[in-house]
Amino acid sequence: MKRYKTLFIKYPDSFQFLVFNILFYLSMSLSRSVHSIWFDLNGSLLNYSISYSAMAFSGMFAGILGRRINYFNLRNLIRIGVILYSIGLLLRLFPNDWLISLISGLISGIGAATIILLLRTWAVGIGKEKDRVVTISLKRFSSSLGTSIGGILSGILLYCLIYFFHSMAYPIVLASASMLCLVTFFCIPKIDSFVDKSERAERILESSNYMKKRIIFFGIFSGLIASIFSPYLPVILRRQEISEVFIGPVLTILSLLTIYFSSIFSSRKVDNHKQGYYTLSELLISILTLLFSFHLKYYLVITILIIRVFFVNLSSITQELMELSIYPKEKISYFYGISQTSYFIGDTLGGFIGGWLFNQDMKYSIYLFSVLLLFNAVLFNRFYLRNNKNS
Repeated sequence: MKRYKTLFIKYPDSFQFLVFNILFYLSMSLSRSVHSIWFDLNGSLLNYSISYSAMAFSGMFAGILGRRINYFNLRNLIRIGVILYSIGLLLRLFPNDWLISLISGLISGIGAATIILLLRTWAVGIGKEKDRVVTISLKRFSSSLGTSIGGILSGILLYCLIYFFHSMAYPIVLASASMLCLVTFFCIPKIDSFVDKSERAERILESSNYMKKRIIFFGIFSGLIASIFSPYLPVILRRQEISEVFIGPVLTILSLLTIYFSSIFSSRKVDNHKQGYYTLSELLISILTLLFSFHLKYYLVITILIIRVFFVNLSSITQELMELSIYPKEKISYFYGISQTSYFIGDTLGGFIGGWLFNQDMKYSIYLFSVLLLFNAVLFNRFYLRNNKNS
């Protein structure tokens, strides 16, 4: 925290970055906590999958924007993203019309993709090179904090509003999230862009077709896997007979644990044995997820979730460490951009597949997720071994 305070004093715009990140992810978490449940209560889970898939599809807009980002005023771009995302959140009030669900997903997807992409550029522009670690840490801290607060707030609002408004409590929470997102419009300072124009970087781009193809494949596959399961976690908890009032707080606890586990996995030992930890984590995540196919007591569900988030966090960190060992450092942001765009493509496919499978039987989605996760772990390990050996 002392390093954060020093950063705030030296670079005042870093505090605005903190506030924006907290409020943006708070509104996202607040809406996400009730979005799928509101559609499920209205018997429109398929429309939810349409909305989610449309949002993921339009998120590919970030790839186009990323190549032209230095031609625009970043402050105005983020403001446009905020407005679009806020409108998309508001349209989630209407679960029974597939066309509105589609439009909601498209608009919110473009808005969210714009904001998330530009947040990375904003973070890079804060301070000097020596401040980069603190800035990136601040970004992760503030986004996790906003997500946690959003989860807590959703539980509190539902607890208070359900008593007076019954099922109409859900659209009230969704509308509140949209309005909160609009507040971030006033938290954006002037932002400097960061573009790598070195000749060496351009030569790397011309000779990296093999790398780009593999990154696209794993990006699509990762998005497909994640969207089959993650968006439907609130529905899984509800079908495990956990009250809607407690779903938000449970997700919040998982977010808080993510922050804590991140500090545990920052040692050199994790970096030295990243491949082994990654493989072990993927295997255990698959096994733990399969347990949700059984009807379990609430305390077992929560215990599994806590253990699972431990290994999900370890897997995420070790995979990123493996990627950093593979990707050319001169254009790391470019390759991350390719990965992000590819991820949205997979996200589009997985969101639709996940919704369809949940409508058939929740177990089908869980089985498919677990099998694909193990398959991805094997393939990514081979990709890492081949490219790390050649680097």
